[in-house]
Amino acid sequence: MKTFIISALVFGMTLAISGCTTSLQPQHVPVTRYDMMQVRSDTPVALVNVQELGLTMIKVGATDTETNLSLWSAQAIASIGVWLKLYNVPIDPEAEKKIKVSIIDPGINLRKHLPCAELTLKIVTESGLVRQYPVEGCAGTNNRAIGYAISYAVINMIHDRDITDYIDGKPAPKPPAKK
Repeated sequence: MKTFIISALVFGMTLAISGCTTSLQPQHVPVTRYDMMQVRSDTPVALVNVQELGLTMIKVGATDTETNLSLWSAQAIASIGVWLKLYNVPIDPEAEKKIKVSIIDPGINLRKHLPCAELTLKIVTESGLVRQYPVEGCAGTNNRAIGYAISYAVINMIHDRDITDYIDGKPAPKPPAKK
């Protein structure tokens, strides 16, 4: 009986550590002011979560694990909102200037004995600008790795000149004329 209890405890702790007993939820990793580019706009911006709602199965190594990707994109929106508020850009859900946010291609792999989350942050603006930021974040737990990956993707978006120009209200650069 004692061996059974010890075996059950070890098995339960292994599942808890590996994250197999719960769905994946990103752990918040804040974007620091050092990572942010200055942006200026008096025109309000709407941040829209266009992620499909519901539970999704993603690969965690060789195992399928359920998660709600709308929570992942909501965390990205929260980080983008912190950036915009820092530079006094008004955020209004009814604004004509929209930034649509979603997460695509999620997965978690084991690298160097750490879980590494891979994802792509997809941004679509109302003007038709589409950007994708594929990233990887590694940390001690699956949820922390997801948080780092989301923060890295948001930092890449913040440093994208076309996105900052869209928020600033500058016209998009025209492609070179063909001869």
